[in-house]
Amino acid sequence: MTRRSAEAPSRLFTGGAGTAAPPARDASEAITARGDHLADEPGDVVLALHEAVRRGRRELIHHLVLECGVSVDARDASGWTALMTAIDLGDVRMAMALLSAGADVRLPCVRRYGCLSCAVVLYAQDPRKQRAEIVRLLVSRGADVHEQHVETGETPLHLAARFESVDAMAALLELGADVSAVDNDDCTVVDVAVDNGSLSVLQWLAERGLTQDFERASSRRRSPLARAVAAGRMDLVRVLVSSHDTRLARSRQAEGSHGAAAHEALVRRYRSEALYCALQTRQFDMIAFLCAHGADAALIGAGVGYKHTSALHIAVKYGCLDIAEFLIEHQRADVNYRNQRGRTPLHVAVIENRGDVAKLLLMHGAEVDAVSASRIGFMAHETMDRMNALELAVWHSHDAIAGLLLQHGACVYDVDCAARRFDKFLGVTDADVHRTLLEQECLLIAARRISVSPGAIASLRRNAVLLPC
Repeated sequence: MTRRSAEAPSRLFTGGAGTAAPPARDASEAITARGDHLADEPGDVVLALHEAVRRGRRELIHHLVLECGVSVDARDASGWTALMTAIDLGDVRMAMALLSAGADVRLPCVRRYGCLSCAVVLYAQDPRKQRAEIVRLLVSRGADVHEQHVETGETPLHLAARFESVDAMAALLELGADVSAVDNDDCTVVDVAVDNGSLSVLQWLAERGLTQDFERASSRRRSPLARAVAAGRMDLVRVLVSSHDTRLARSRQAEGSHGAAAHEALVRRYRSEALYCALQTRQFDMIAFLCAHGADAALIGAGVGYKHTSALHIAVKYGCLDIAEFLIEHQRADVNYRNQRGRTPLHVAVIENRGDVAKLLLMHGAEVDAVSASRIGFMAHETMDRMNALELAVWHSHDAIAGLLLQHGACVYDVDCAARRFDKFLGVTDADVHRTLLEQECLLIAARRISVSPGAIASLRRNAVLLPC
């Protein structure tokens, strides 16, 4: 989602670069004259209404609307109605006078925000004015506290969160606003607070138990916790995690451990998803924090489309040696755990050519001859079914890792069989590796990888023992 900026309210509602239009040149004279002169120029009459609002001349509203026929909802050059002007000024009595004269609370400004939304944002701009009373007045006169912008789907509560006004949020919630309402980007107010990095709003919501992000599944976007992690905001992450823990504790007290099981599963899922983001962005402190607070390092991929993917698999994939070491030594990560493709972290290290990580895995007991169980290939005519780490190293021409695996006792028998199955291995980049393979009777795989004459192959056959397949 594109983050919406908290632009100046005057720009938000007028659609231009400035503030509301200045009063007409003869507006003050028109108001003073009060007679038929008010109707000489329609534009002056409309602006006279707005000038009356600005000057607090409530007695003129009745005269202009009823006697002079000025529309109470007439707009000035900025597209504001007189009611919007009263809202901007924080003049409760003027707003009441205009509403009594028939002002429409549902009429939007030129940017299609309703009067209530305007009042909320202006309230956020200057809470000292009586805009809280105006918000309550508008709702009492028919403004919809759930009104949504026709293009963005934002509610007044979303706007209050975007402009970081907890006072406006409190007023709206008191009037029945729905904290779980979503805009067109599937964002709640918690999402808005995280996306805008608003610690004060998020803390305010958390203190009232309103951070319900882990209870709402969304296939369209990451959870607020995951996005806070991706943004590197440890302060936001701490607030969300603490809020989750508090809500879980209350759930256990109210429903017992069995009733809270569903909440616990959701929390683990979202924290594991957040751990995935931390691994992608290589945030060591964030990873340690999430692991210490219940993120399941063994099953982090369920929320992002990769079931049975461990944190160690992801750390290996992105070459995060220090993180992989932390997971193995401090989180007891299983170095032989298989992902949904049947691959261990060592298989991933070989495929991604992560030699330093592969060495770490082997030092901590990774099975050098473990065979993958995948039937998923990179191309339709290829298969990587039942290949061990050495086969994968040869398949991908990662000769340095192949040498490392041989040093750790990798068996070459299956590799020879693989060479007979796949006419794949051509070219050479490391003669020592192939010499070692030949010495260990892996003739055919070397012969297929080294472009040699038939006579040379025959010579190799005479001087090496072929393995049965």
